[in-house]
Amino acid sequence: MFILWLLMPVFLFIYSFLPLEHPPVVLTWAGYSLTAFVIFLFLRFLEISEVREQLLEGEFCGTIQKNFFPAEKLVDERGITCYGTCIPYKDAGGDYYDFFKLKDGRVFFILGDVTGHGLSASMITTVAKTVVLLEAEREDFDLQRLLQEISLTIYNMTRKRRMMSAVAGIINPTTSRLQLISAGHLPPVLKDGDAANEIPLPSLPLGLSKKPRPFTTTEVDIPKNSKLFIYSDGIIEGVNWKNQMFGYDSFYKLVADLPAQNSLEEDAASLIECLRSHSQGRTFEDDVTLVIIDLNKEEKNEK
Repeated sequence: MFILWLLMPVFLFIYSFLPLEHPPVVLTWAGYSLTAFVIFLFLRFLEISEVREQLLEGEFCGTIQKNFFPAEKLVDERGITCYGTCIPYKDAGGDYYDFFKLKDGRVFFILGDVTGHGLSASMITTVAKTVVLLEAEREDFDLQRLLQEISLTIYNMTRKRRMMSAVAGIINPTTSRLQLISAGHLPPVLKDGDAANEIPLPSLPLGLSKKPRPFTTTEVDIPKNSKLFIYSDGIIEGVNWKNQMFGYDSFYKLVADLPAQNSLEEDAASLIECLRSHSQGRTFEDDVTLVIIDLNKEEKNEK
């Protein structure tokens, strides 16, 4: 439009030599300029209105997604406590976590991370949440079947244009056994005293194939007074202005150094504060999600 406006005087100059009655060239050019300016303002108004609508939709979608997360921490009278927090990169993020008691009294938890950001990623988390709720109603709830159902659903929706890594588990407080399963997610970290050890579970993410395939699983005995840390790559890949990542070593050391008497909220706040300090004011470039599970230890009294 700007180029046409610049070429208009040339056109009017040529037009003025034609044997036709016409208004003065300057007046005609001014009229066209005013019309073009009005059209430009109208188009900008439509564009701004569309952007504003998209922002409102994203904010509303983010509000809905936040309601997917547990409203409060889970406290089991047998000594299991679960707490989670999520800082989305945008209004609607691609991280999802949940924890609740199954029908048989065992404690289930999951953390998933969808590739990408925005509304499309949040739609995948909606699907994952739905599948989890449906599977949890079954008497024979099984982690393998759960991840296979989520994987098949994501594949049918996106045809490998979106994937999701996930780690899930079931805690049996009666037998003090922890069952873990992973689909291409970062290894959980078990804090036992002053040591922080990862539990490696190499596997491929969800949504890669419509054919059922087994995911890596393991079972471990729960050490007394231990904590399990599950996290998204937004923590590990947090960068500062020198593009230096937070990294595994820093995260593991911070977990190991956390005071044993800390509450789960204090642990999460301390880790996120250290990540913010490392970032030096730079905004997070991915969703930051953290789930901490206190194993075989009743929650401390609130101060």
